[in-house]
Amino acid sequence: MRMISRLLRSPFLILLPFWLFISFFKFGGNIQYTLLSPLGDRMFDTWMVGLLIGLASMIQLFLDVPAGMLLDRFGYIRMLRIGVLTFILACLALVIIPGPMGFMATLFIGSFGWLFFGPGINAYLLSSAPKEGADNFMATRDVFDATGVFLSAIMIPFLVLAPPQKIGFTSAALLLVALLFLFASPKDKVSVHEEKKTPHHHFYIRRHAFRNLFRSLDRLNPASWLLIGHGLSASIFYSTIWFVLPLMMIDPSKQIFGISLGIFDLAIVAIGSILGKITLHTKKRTAVTAGLFIFAIMAAFLGSQTGWIFLVIGFIATSGDELSNISLWSWLSRLDKDHASDGAVSGTISLFQDFGWMIGPMAAGFLYEAFGPETTISLASIPIFAIFIISLFISSTEKNNHPHPHPRRLRGR
Repeated sequence: MRMISRLLRSPFLILLPFWLFISFFKFGGNIQYTLLSPLGDRMFDTWMVGLLIGLASMIQLFLDVPAGMLLDRFGYIRMLRIGVLTFILACLALVIIPGPMGFMATLFIGSFGWLFFGPGINAYLLSSAPKEGADNFMATRDVFDATGVFLSAIMIPFLVLAPPQKIGFTSAALLLVALLFLFASPKDKVSVHEEKKTPHHHFYIRRHAFRNLFRSLDRLNPASWLLIGHGLSASIFYSTIWFVLPLMMIDPSKQIFGISLGIFDLAIVAIGSILGKITLHTKKRTAVTAGLFIFAIMAAFLGSQTGWIFLVIGFIATSGDELSNISLWSWLSRLDKDHASDGAVSGTISLFQDFGWMIGPMAAGFLYEAFGPETTISLASIPIFAIFIISLFISSTEKNNHPHPHPRRLRGR
């Protein structure tokens, strides 16, 4: 009985509804996002579809930092609920509004649906994870996230030629399930607006928010800045993949399996927890550099592969990405002593991720028509190589082992 009681009080089990929320949100949200390129290709030129998807991501680019501050101000769970409700509305636009207007509505309203998801989850878990278990928390986050994307990848071949109404209804139904799990999730463990107010807190926010944001990033250096670079490069790569592969699936001359989109997240589901344990016993900088190297090399070769070889290369590429990603988030958690700006820092990281999700489709639309899908995928590996080189320089700097102490008075928002 004592063992059962201890299991029921486990932080991982307590957060089970939240883990399931992550999976179902990505299940429904990724179906909607992945099918934007083939759906738009029925109505517009390919370059125009890429441009529109990139412009939708630009909305998030401008709103990510304010979104992070809203998360800190009003609570992570509350703002996540608003995001899910907005996304459900975006998916229902495909059901209610026919033709190009429905496509435009689901595309741009959906941008607001994604807005709080990344920074909200990261801030919620950063504030909930014990210092000694941050690696496992972040690995668990990625496993449930990847499970949702993998399930959506299984559905994509059955929906890639479906009418917009069917796509919209399927996505909305899955997001509704995600919302129910979110309502069952534990409340925020750290609530800045309730626990850390000062007499002039709101004035201080308005006047000093961005100054303190950059102080927070510098205080969490180098993990924070490497996470920004990693998020940018990975987002460019994956947004290119998610733009190009659905178009290749409907092209009978391309030998791309329906499961190809799912292989990237299958890698995380299969070995994410193992990688989390590896990072516990590996120097963070070493794991980051090794992961980025594997990710960059495999991404460069991926474009020239098809069939089963594509699946193998994709699996290895994402394994390297996940190794560096888990290590960076764990490193950030260890540097983050007081969790005074989790939402704002996570929002800034998401800003650069959204910048990548803007650049990727825009570039992919033009490159697809100019050079074809294979070259487009290979060129998307260049930013990963750039971040890998930067990580080598950072790893060779010994002073990064000892972050400078910061005065407590600089911690306000």
